[in-house]
Amino acid sequence: MLSGKTAVYNVLHSRDTCTLCFHIINEETSFFHVDDNIVVKENDETADITFTQIIATLLAVHDASTVITRKICKPCATSAIYCFKFINRCRQSRLLLTNTISKLSSCLNDSKIDTESTKTLYVANDENGQFLNYSDKLSKAKTTSKVLRRFKTIVKRQRRAKQAVKVENNYNDEFDNDTIDTNPAELKLPNGSHDSFLCELCSAKYTDRKGLKSHFERTHAPKIHKCPDCPKAFGAAYLLKMHAQDSHIAAICDVCGKKYANRHSLKMHSYNHANLRCPICNRHYKSRFSFKKHVDAKICTKEVGWQKKDNGNKNFFCDSCGKGFAKKYSLYIHIKFEHEKSYKSFDCAWCDKKFPAASRLKYHMVKHTRERNFTCETCGGKFVTKPALVYHTRIHTGETPYACEFCDMKFLSTSRRMDHVRRRHMGATQQCDICSSKFKTPSGLRKHRRRHFNPSSKLFVQNVPALPGNVEV
Repeated sequence: MLSGKTAVYNVLHSRDTCTLCFHIINEETSFFHVDDNIVVKENDETADITFTQIIATLLAVHDASTVITRKICKPCATSAIYCFKFINRCRQSRLLLTNTISKLSSCLNDSKIDTESTKTLYVANDENGQFLNYSDKLSKAKTTSKVLRRFKTIVKRQRRAKQAVKVENNYNDEFDNDTIDTNPAELKLPNGSHDSFLCELCSAKYTDRKGLKSHFERTHAPKIHKCPDCPKAFGAAYLLKMHAQDSHIAAICDVCGKKYANRHSLKMHSYNHANLRCPICNRHYKSRFSFKKHVDAKICTKEVGWQKKDNGNKNFFCDSCGKGFAKKYSLYIHIKFEHEKSYKSFDCAWCDKKFPAASRLKYHMVKHTRERNFTCETCGGKFVTKPALVYHTRIHTGETPYACEFCDMKFLSTSRRMDHVRRRHMGATQQCDICSSKFKTPSGLRKHRRRHFNPSSKLFVQNVPALPGNVEV
């Protein structure tokens, strides 16, 4: 840091100095003029501003009187821009929070809310950022799951009420257990318009009379047709017959000959015989559930076949070890396999590692066999895994899909992006357990720690215990 005496000397003798740090600017120093216009990009918005305005913002003044000299060195310019963007982000966040609290307060103070009869008041935020209140005058939910279910029911009913249309005629009878015709086949339906048939019990809408009749028999009709083999009852005879055929008649698989108690069990079993193959990546699946899960994940691309999905948002964390997961099901598998030891494991024959799925073991085995079954169509190079081929293909295509959130640089993989962030934008976080020195990367820490065990090094320390496990030194 420049001393005060030197800074005053440089300014009084009219030497070319930086207006922020007062270091001398010579021919070899990169600098900018304070009147230069720059374009600052923040959240897809751009602003044309001068360094004079940036300096005035940083020093919390309303004019440019704080600018002593007309030049600013490149390091100070870069730091000033980052500080200016940080201040703007803080201001926008505080403004957003203030507006949100104001809208929430207005929603809660709504004069239309009947505070005396309302047992539970729900407040929701819509896609436009507005708060809406929903009053529940019937029940008071106590648990989180019940609150969520009740809220969904209230919203669904209100939406149905708004979308409901009036039909020309009402049902001839009141739909209750005392007055309704117990024979659904003789149910008298409304003579509504040809493109609109509305159920007056739940506001469900149908395009024809047959659909409305089927809805009533399945949902609202009295359950007078009871199954003799189980406690279930139905509102129509044909529904009871369908239930008996699906649930109480034995069925045999025509592929493997296995016998099942009902058709539903046979249908679930038949998925194991399905030959499902992804048309993009050519991967094979035995069950429709796994195939649908693969398709919904959208991890296939026509250019490279398969790419690993970037699950950067880890919202589910293990309470025992703190490991994060992007999906709740992945956390469930982790707990069952790692902590409760109640999940079937697939053991590697080469090492002691265990995996919760056969596909994970197969993917791991390649590390031992080193089979290069994936070939680049551009240069003919062969690779052990499909992700390795994908990253290599991006070298030919020039694709860099992973952008740094701190600068404009982009990278072909998340690992390279993380290495860049650690080296350029993060401080030293890797600390040596022997001398407390800190490093930006694990590799730098490992190189440093090896010197403690090298007798020819100045950092050599005797009688230092090795790290537990298989940690490299």
